[in-house]
Amino acid sequence: MNKYDSEVISSILDREGYSFTSSPREADIILLNTCSVRAHAEQRVFSKIGSLRKIRLKNPHLILGICGCMAKHLGDKLLRKFPYLDLVVGPNDLDQLPRILREKKRPVISINTPNRSEFCTSLLREDKIKAYVPINFGCSNYCSYCVVPYVRGELKSRDKEEIIEEIRRLAKQGYKEITLLGQNVTQYGRDLRNGINLSNLLEEIEAIDGLKRIRFLTPHPKDVTDELISAMSRLSKVCEHIHLPAQAGSNKILRKMNRGYTVEDYKQIVERMRERIPHLSITTDLIVGFPGEDEHDFEETLKLVEDIRFSASFTFKFSKRPGTKAANLKPEIPEDVKKDRLRILNDVQRGITLDLNKRLIGTRQEVLAECINPKNERQLIGKTGQGKVVIFSGDSGLIGEIVHVKVKDARLWSLLGELS
Repeated sequence: MNKYDSEVISSILDREGYSFTSSPREADIILLNTCSVRAHAEQRVFSKIGSLRKIRLKNPHLILGICGCMAKHLGDKLLRKFPYLDLVVGPNDLDQLPRILREKKRPVISINTPNRSEFCTSLLREDKIKAYVPINFGCSNYCSYCVVPYVRGELKSRDKEEIIEEIRRLAKQGYKEITLLGQNVTQYGRDLRNGINLSNLLEEIEAIDGLKRIRFLTPHPKDVTDELISAMSRLSKVCEHIHLPAQAGSNKILRKMNRGYTVEDYKQIVERMRERIPHLSITTDLIVGFPGEDEHDFEETLKLVEDIRFSASFTFKFSKRPGTKAANLKPEIPEDVKKDRLRILNDVQRGITLDLNKRLIGTRQEVLAECINPKNERQLIGKTGQGKVVIFSGDSGLIGEIVHVKVKDARLWSLLGELS
């Protein structure tokens, strides 16, 4: 969603007459699009803004701003910390940028819109093969550790016809793969109250000519229905991959996280999916060091990883987010314990990922060729429907095509193959 918002910002600036430069010293405007999910992300922004201070002081006409979740989360605190900032614009206020830039009043804080009022459909996209298409925005789950509902607002779904028209237009422009986006993509349509849901939407997108692949991010386990599983198994363009955040393998911790499911529920969902989609690749998110997580709880998370055998896991140390319920939970886990648990978890997951990749040696995979390998211009990089990165020899004329590749070798993060 942050990548999509960056495309929205770039498109707005382009329409306002700005051109792009790779040098901050040449810029008339610098906007940082930010995330507040973890403290580490905010610290990186603080560091970046600090490094831009000298440029701002040497160029008094430079417009320097922070956009996105961090702007909404911290608001005028950012101006107190960095008095040389000109703009602080929240994720639901991006459509206000043209007015803000034209008025030339500085500094400006625009963070009060509770929900995004419209979705930008004509974008300067970074990729010419794959595109992100948001289908809803915001979240109404209020997981105890998560700041998203407070910075992006409650769930708001887009009109189905608007989504379908945008994807048709992308397909006509040559895009081969779309990823449907939402903070909780599986709750699409719930607020529209017209019977439409993600399964219905996938059915209609399947029929769009020219499109070859459909993905969606990010589903919530408690909202994965048998109807959705059936649609995924039946529709040929829907990829055999799902990113299904588990977050923890302990029921005690899941309750404290307010996740709305148990470990047993999660395993049953995975079992039902694998019964209907035998080659399904499952990736996940996991948090270690949540307040109150003891050694037994952590061992339960390791057991879940070993039992499910995720293709990959995005793993994080618990990050206290002011304003969330988890920020006040006790006991807190020492930082050195968090680091140790994260290392152990990553070691276990890396072993599983490498083993699963090696099992693909000798198989023939369908790969969407996406780009030239920047390290070797005679090679292409693409992905399988399961989301595996594949490197293989080929010329640029194959980019955008689905080709068959025989896997010859496997690494931790990629497969090596040859056209077959």
